Amino acid sequence: MCEVKRIRFVHVMKHQDYPDELRCGCVCAGNMEQNLQAARRREASMKNTTKRRAAFPTLKNWRVSQNGNPWIRRDGWSVTIFRRGNGFKVILSRQGEKLFLPPIFPTADEAKLAAFDAMYSRKVA
Repeated sequence: MCEVKRIRFVHVMKHQDYPDELRCGCVCAGNMEQNLQAARRREASMKNTTKRRAAFPTLKNWRVSQNGNPWIRRDGWSVTIFRRGNGFKVILSRQGEKLFLPPIFPTADEAKLAAFDAMYSRKVA
């Protein structure tokens, strides 16, 4: 709408009368849905999640198990990072359920970021 080319946090807008998704910034999204405050709340939430994600690998709560594996308890989840070959794997557990994230990650920090993504993206609910 305003033709701004660089948007950091993209709002994806859909409408039943329009076949394509529109990708726009906060103000345009608020104008389209006629609720600027809702668009601002969504953007603030996304910014907060982005900051939390960036900080997750270096949180002071990370501990090292007797086996030398980094682990943390966060928001009801227990996350353990362990070596597998030349990389790292992730185990997420919550209420007796164990989930192994499929790929092998090249670094422990990348494994920690993948764990964060899985915990907070609703992929693992």
